[in-house]
Amino acid sequence: MNRLSPLTRAGLQFTAMVAAEAGRTVEKPHPRPVDVRAWECGECGSLHRWEDDAFECCAPAGVRGLGDKTPNEDAILCPVCADPCCDHRDAADCCLWHDLDAPTRWRIADSVEAGDATWAEAISKETTR
Repeated sequence: MNRLSPLTRAGLQFTAMVAAEAGRTVEKPHPRPVDVRAWECGECGSLHRWEDDAFECCAPAGVRGLGDKTPNEDAILCPVCADPCCDHRDAADCCLWHDLDAPTRWRIADSVEAGDATWAEAISKETTR
C-alpha cells in the first residue's frame, strides 16, 4: 500500500471500519446543527443532498445513472468512498485512479469479483510489489 496517497489510504480505512462496525450501534454526542445545501426534485419536490440524486429522483429508468439498480447490501461499492457502482471495475476506477494505473485497478477489481480477495487484500497485493 506504499503507492497509495494518504487520502486514499484514509478512505480505505474508513470504509473498512464502517464495514466492521455494521450492525453495531455507537452512542454519539448530539451534533451541532449546520447549514446545508439541498437540491429539490423538479418533478415531486423532494429534497436531496446531491444534485445528481435530485436529477435522478423522478427521471425515467433510461436516464438514471444506475438504471433500475438501487443500492442495497449486495451493491458493489467503491473501496475508498463507498459510492455504489455498476460493476467491480467501475468501483476500482471511482477513486483508485488517483494512485493506480488502469491495468492495476482492473486486476484488483477482477480479483475481488472472482472472490479471491477483499478490496484491501487485493490492493495490498498489487501495491506492495
